[in-house]
Amino acid sequence: MMELRGLKPDHSTVWPWIKKYAVILSAIIRKKAKKAQGSWRGDETYIKVKGKWVYLYRAVDKNGLLIDFMLSAKRDIASAIRFFEKAIKTNEKIMKIFRMLSQRIKTLLIFHRLTS
Repeated sequence: MMELRGLKPDHSTVWPWIKKYAVILSAIIRKKAKKAQGSWRGDETYIKVKGKWVYLYRAVDKNGLLIDFMLSAKRDIASAIRFFEKAIKTNEKIMKIFRMLSQRIKTLLIFHRLTS
């Protein structure tokens, strides 16, 4: 857009604007994004990011739209619960299902602590 007006800004000039407005745009896009359609699936995988191995948790609805994702250094129940809570905040429709799963996960966590 600036080039159309005869200006040729350097990337170091544009970068502060990107850092400032990316957060605002992200919040607006998340509010206006499509909500999950019916059921959705959560999965995890191990990927390399900037030379370090991390766990990628992601939730995808039945149409293949990405609902949410989270990168975590550890693979544990606390990380999984944190991810699902974050995903649920954006998709209130499935709160009842989460409550049921959350109780089961918490029960398993307690059992795991008792047996360890």
